[in-house]
Amino acid sequence: MALVPYEEMKKEQYNFFCHAYKEALEELHQYQDHPDACYILGNSYNSYRSGKINILKYNSVKAYDFFTKGKDVRNRLAELELKQNDIIDFPTSPTIEEYLTLAREEHYGPATHGAYYKYIKQKFLK
Repeated sequence: MALVPYEEMKKEQYNFFCHAYKEALEELHQYQDHPDACYILGNSYNSYRSGKINILKYNSVKAYDFFTKGKDVRNRLAELELKQNDIIDFPTSPTIEEYLTLAREEHYGPATHGAYYKYIKQKFLK
């Protein structure tokens, strides 16, 4: 039995995981009525920021549509963050109040990070 060179083995593993991930994403499209499926699909179209395997081509509009369809607090925060980070497709950035409303009304602590980021940006990076 011959040993497979490391680079070839790495490529085979990468291809295996990419193929499995792509199949899983295709299956998730059937469950768009579930917030978790929408969150995963939205992040898959928004993968440039998450550092994940890039299977689906970056498309902020599709990502936004999935986050909007998800409707839970995690999807709503992802929607705000997408609007914050993609100024080309979303020239109007969310306000501090939008983040704080999500944090207060839904008791969702991670939304306060977005509010803090907006505050620092407005205060010091004008």
